[in-house]
Amino acid sequence: MSQLKLFVKQWEALGQISALCRWSSVISSALALVMGMGLVITANRDPLVITERCGQRNVAQARRRPIKIDPKDVKRFALDFVTAVYGDETPKQILMAAKCTTTEGFLEKLSKKLGPQKIAQYVGRATAVLEEGKTMVSFDRIVTIDKTPIAARQTVELKIVQDTQTACNPLGLYVNAMTVRKGP
Repeated sequence: MSQLKLFVKQWEALGQISALCRWSSVISSALALVMGMGLVITANRDPLVITERCGQRNVAQARRRPIKIDPKDVKRFALDFVTAVYGDETPKQILMAAKCTTTEGFLEKLSKKLGPQKIAQYVGRATAVLEEGKTMVSFDRIVTIDKTPIAARQTVELKIVQDTQTACNPLGLYVNAMTVRKGP
């Protein structure tokens, strides 16, 4: 009989522990939800700027201004991107230069395409044209193999998307796809 009472007491203690675990789970979930909502609200508000001068603190709310991107900015971005991709000596340098201005999926595709090549290449006479939502860049691709330059005119079509602005990409423009066009 005493073993039965001991078993019942242990069973009751187990039930209390289980209830305590359920309540702590509910409370921690509610806390996580409140913190997540606070994070979303804070991320969407204009940032506070706190300055201190001569021991006096000034607090002001900064206003975020949307960046207006001109077609000239898109052209400059496209030319810089093509120069970065086709203007370095090793695939590793090309990928490092393109990292800030490409989406992750496209960067992986570009990495596979470049492979372990060991060539030097440069860009000359590059021009960018915007037409119907496409960015076309024509340039002279100069490839040097054993100090012998080979030049060919190349045209690429870039799909440029706008996303998050970063320190190395203040306009927030990213290349999502690149298609090499046949012919001049």
